[in-house]
Amino acid sequence: MRKNLQRTGYQVIEGKGSYRHLFGGQSIESLPCPTCGLQVQLLLTFDLTDPIFENLGTDIPNLPLVSCLNCSGCWSTQFYKIEEKRIRNLEQDDEEKWVMEQEDKLPVPLPEVEVHLMPLSKKGILSKRSSDEKRNEVFDELGLLYVARLFGGELTDGEEEEFICRFCKGKMDYIASIGEDATEGELITVVPFLFGEMVLNFYFCRHCNTIRVEPIAT
Repeated sequence: MRKNLQRTGYQVIEGKGSYRHLFGGQSIESLPCPTCGLQVQLLLTFDLTDPIFENLGTDIPNLPLVSCLNCSGCWSTQFYKIEEKRIRNLEQDDEEKWVMEQEDKLPVPLPEVEVHLMPLSKKGILSKRSSDEKRNEVFDELGLLYVARLFGGELTDGEEEEFICRFCKGKMDYIASIGEDATEGELITVVPFLFGEMVLNFYFCRHCNTIRVEPIAT
C-alpha cells in the first residue's frame, strides 16, 4: 500500500540541488498547442530518482509539468500522457480560442534553470480539514515565497475533488501547484514569469502516466 503523498510537501525554489529538477528548458519533447500552434511550454521537470518521489508509483524517469501560457489553452482542463522523453495525446477543453498579443507572450521554450525542493513548514501542509483562512494564506505565499509547491495537500479554492483519468479511469493524485512570479524576478531570475492571476494544479495517474491540469482563478 502506498504511503500518503500529501503528508509532506515542498517549495520549489530556483537554485541547484542534489537532483536535476528544472524550470523551463527542452529536456522533454513537447507538442504544438491546439489553440495557438506554439510549442507547449515545459514549466517544471522533476527527476524521479529523488527519493521524494519513491511513493509516486511509476517507473518513468522524469515528471514534466507542461502548459501553454500564451493563449486560453491554460484556462480550462488539459490532459497529456508522458512517455520517457516526450509528451503525447495533448487534449484541451478550450472554448475561448484566445491568443496573447505577440509582445506579451512568454518565450518558447522558457529559459532553463535548475530548481531544488525545500520542505514546507507544518502550517503549509493542507488537508480536507484546513480552514479557508489557512488556504488563503497558502494562496498568498504561492508567487511571493515560491512559484510552485509539490505535494503537501491539494491547493483549492473550495472542497477537494477526486479526479478520474480520462484515458484509463484510474484515480489521479494531486502533484503540484504552479503560480506566477509576483515578485517580478526575485523567484525566477531567467525570465519574467507572469501569466495572470491564476494557479495551475497538476494531477497524476500512475496507472497510465497521464497528467490532468486544472486552472484556479485567484
